[in-house]
Amino acid sequence: MKPFMCVASIMMIIGICVFGCAKKPQHRPQNTFERPMPMLRGSNRVHIPGFMPPSTADMTKLREEVGFNEQTGKKIMELVRGYDTFMKERIIKVQREELNVREELLKEKPDLQLIQRCIANKTGLFGEIEMAQIKRDSDTKALLTPEQYERWSGAVFEKMRERMPQGVGDRGMPPMPQKTPQPGN
Repeated sequence: MKPFMCVASIMMIIGICVFGCAKKPQHRPQNTFERPMPMLRGSNRVHIPGFMPPSTADMTKLREEVGFNEQTGKKIMELVRGYDTFMKERIIKVQREELNVREELLKEKPDLQLIQRCIANKTGLFGEIEMAQIKRDSDTKALLTPEQYERWSGAVFEKMRERMPQGVGDRGMPPMPQKTPQPGN
């Protein structure tokens, strides 16, 4: 895989996770303490706006487009689902740290060292998510030929592009370049 494509894929995934399919609020709170953080749904289900692992139907379509066998598809789905679970766990931890910061800021004399530790913890958690993305992509790449991986990356990029919001003044993601630039060219 070309380094540019790897970096572009990682940045795109992070962007989608952060800015994804979250609806724009109708009422904008006057301060950050009023903003709800609804992520938990049901007893054990977690919804992370902007990230949706491929369904079985999506994977079948991707398998046909890319040209890998069913066994490889199962391994890729395991990687994707493992990453999905890992990311959701980390996002919940990030939200806990954000809540700790908000609670501390509500105090008459907030403990700035505690706030700094919470922010450092959040930074570490985002680093763990990014590293997990890199590992997932690296493990996926190891299962595919270079040509298959290029088709896989393009198909996944296109799928994410379709899921980007297309609201007023929002043009969504630009189309993926046809040929990935090579370092030194």
